[in-house]
Amino acid sequence: SLIFFASLATRKRFELKYMSSLLLQKVDSLISDIDKMPGDNVIHHWSLDMHFDLNNKTIVMEINDSITKKKWLRILDENEFSGEIMQEYETLGQAVKAGQVKYDYPVDGGPLHLSIQSKNGASRQFQCPMQFDSEHKSDGTSELSLLTWNIAGVNNNPFEYYVTLDDPNYKALMLSVEQFFDTHATTQSVNEVLSKVDTHFFDKLFQLLRDKQVMTSAREKRCQALLDGDVRPAYLNHSVAAFLSNKHIGQHRLTSWPDRLLNTIDDKKGGFLYRPTPINYSARFKNGADWFKQWIDWMRRTGIDILVKDKNNKYADAYKKAGLGDADDFLFMNVVLLCIFDAILVYVLFAINRANNIDWQSIKLECEAVLNKHKIENTVRILDECYGDCDILFLQEVRNSFIDAGSKLKLNYQVIFPKDKSKNNQTSIICLKKSRFGTAANIEEVSKEVYDRYKGSVKIGKGDLFVLKVSQPN
Repeated sequence: SLIFFASLATRKRFELKYMSSLLLQKVDSLISDIDKMPGDNVIHHWSLDMHFDLNNKTIVMEINDSITKKKWLRILDENEFSGEIMQEYETLGQAVKAGQVKYDYPVDGGPLHLSIQSKNGASRQFQCPMQFDSEHKSDGTSELSLLTWNIAGVNNNPFEYYVTLDDPNYKALMLSVEQFFDTHATTQSVNEVLSKVDTHFFDKLFQLLRDKQVMTSAREKRCQALLDGDVRPAYLNHSVAAFLSNKHIGQHRLTSWPDRLLNTIDDKKGGFLYRPTPINYSARFKNGADWFKQWIDWMRRTGIDILVKDKNNKYADAYKKAGLGDADDFLFMNVVLLCIFDAILVYVLFAINRANNIDWQSIKLECEAVLNKHKIENTVRILDECYGDCDILFLQEVRNSFIDAGSKLKLNYQVIFPKDKSKNNQTSIICLKKSRFGTAANIEEVSKEVYDRYKGSVKIGKGDLFVLKVSQPN
């Protein structure tokens, strides 16, 4: 034991200890690994090189198949193990030395599955991403392996995508919603729905706006005029289906903008705050009236302040430019129409709950377990295990808290955020692979130069576009 740990002082000695034993593993693999996987007609000759990176305190496993000429790599940090990483390295090393390694070749692509069984019978499973050597061309340049992925970090709507759940009530719920919008939603008016949620819907909503100084005494008449002149004739007197498919609401981001800001909010303790709505992971509601009370309380406590802070936004500017009203009018319409939108969703789901005895809120929790729980950690794991071979990762709509949760990604990549992050918590970032670019590369952000030159009609917000200039020695 003392000799083993003394060898840590010199990395070369430490690596050579296992490299010498791994040479035997390579010889043995010519005999033991001539078996074919189902659907795989290729014989594989495997070799495994495992060493400890003292600088990063990580275990590096490099796998080669001399037949297909393919390579795989897996880097393990201390978070991968329950015990001390050096002890785990010794355990894995002894297992590798004894030849207790199994390889599952990915016939359909993807990572290599590696199984290492220790003396005590415990088996460790690893997914190892494939590695690609840069192809050098005659002009001295080389190709780069790139990934682009909009990870929709801020999106926490459990019902946005159709998913596969074991619960048969999930499919029944989806079909019931579709049937509702094909039938009842075309005949029921928005007014009728709101009155069933709360008979004093607008009285309570207006009191909230007064309490939060959105509707001051000077603006009282203006807000009432907007309600009577714009909201009622354009939306309330029409069907639920007409409201949800209204092009004017969509074009001017009257509900999608405030939903983006208020759907899910990072709190200072590392958790999340949720607007009371079916399209995130907020607390349960007893019925429509209970939802409305929670919505008013949450908006008074949290939501209105966020909207007021960012009321001068690009959508408010476009609203004013179209001659529809100023930023205060846009804010008023945001609050009122978002509340109506949430109320319709709640009403529809509780109506289905009563008619078909489907507990939509329990189904929502099932979706959370699949889509949302440990979302950032799972995103990092997918990048690490399936796309760890890429030289550059272009990631869009990244939560600003990703930089803290993405510590595992930082082992192999420089995770770079723009100087100006998105106010909407949807920032574009770039990750540069350390083994390709090294730490000596000169990295300069030139986003501002591109923003200054941009003459397009669509406004690009801060953090939407991120441009780096990277130069390497030699």
